[in-house]
Amino acid sequence: MLMVFIAGMGMMQGMAASNTVIQTIVTDDKRGRVMSYYTMAFMAWRPLAAFWPGPWRTILAHPGR
Repeated sequence: MLMVFIAGMGMMQGMAASNTVIQTIVTDDKRGRVMSYYTMAFMAWRPLAAFWPGPWRTILAHPGR
């Protein structure tokens, strides 16, 4: 459980740091577009990643099919 906590803290720190760097180096007129791509790249994959194990669980649970 301690490792999960440490991994979660590291992930939060990494997301905050990358968000800060992106917003710092991008010009004001392009910040909204860049942040939307950032959000799509790093946040929008989570629902797909949650859906992905379902078919694999079925295949691995019944290898004879």
